[in-house]
Amino acid sequence: GEVVVDETDSTFATGEALNVAARLQQSAAPGEILMGPTAHGLTVGAVVAEPAGERVLKGLPGEMPVWKVICADGRAGRPLSIAASYVGREEELQLLENAYARAVRDRRAQLVTIFGDPGIGKSRLAREFFAGLERTTVLTGRALPFGEGLVYRPLAEMVQDAAGISEDDSPEEAIEKLRDACSSDAIADLLGLASGVLDTVSGERRGQEIAWAAHEWATSLAEAQPLVLGFEDVHWAEEPLLDLVEHLADRIDDAPVLLVCLARPELLDT
Repeated sequence: GEVVVDETDSTFATGEALNVAARLQQSAAPGEILMGPTAHGLTVGAVVAEPAGERVLKGLPGEMPVWKVICADGRAGRPLSIAASYVGREEELQLLENAYARAVRDRRAQLVTIFGDPGIGKSRLAREFFAGLERTTVLTGRALPFGEGLVYRPLAEMVQDAAGISEDDSPEEAIEKLRDACSSDAIADLLGLASGVLDTVSGERRGQEIAWAAHEWATSLAEAQPLVLGFEDVHWAEEPLLDLVEHLADRIDDAPVLLVCLARPELLDT
């Protein structure tokens, strides 16, 4: 679509995408969510939808395939598949590759933060870099706005992914998988606190213990092959998570670990 500004400085959006959305809204039954082909293509992997046939939408030529939204996919938040070839950003990719090479060569943690406004391509750049890595463990997690989810949510996603914990696992099954994946029960229990598998306990000392456990966990994973940890939307991270990232960057000096943070420029104010 396109954005048009009139003489009164009010801003409104118009274009084919909004016309289709308006017609789908008129066509939908109460409580029903419909998507056209463009929206369906953009939400593959994030939304579960079923075909709802083809419909004639007022003001639009021909029939349009329509999908009915069932629910959000449990994998929502994970990278979507992008078929378009990646063009440009060679310099930025080279900087990431250099940081990865230093982490492997020196066996010390390297930290790279990618700053940019929303929609400028931070996530795509990171995913292109991750996709080009071989014989490397890549784990990613996303911070949420304040008040949503766990303080350590990005770490939680990484820990659960590495341990093979699914949303269907009971707390008992999850902590058992975590203990199998960790070098000690103490580390597993602390990571369980951070990932919500166990009841959380607040306090500065607890944050320091979780940072220590994350250090031991990451170092252990990196023994087998280099480890890359991607933290997305770090501008929403609370202080304990920022402290944890700094702890990992400063203290890991015996393992090939690269930390990649994606953030909007407002993180610099923090």
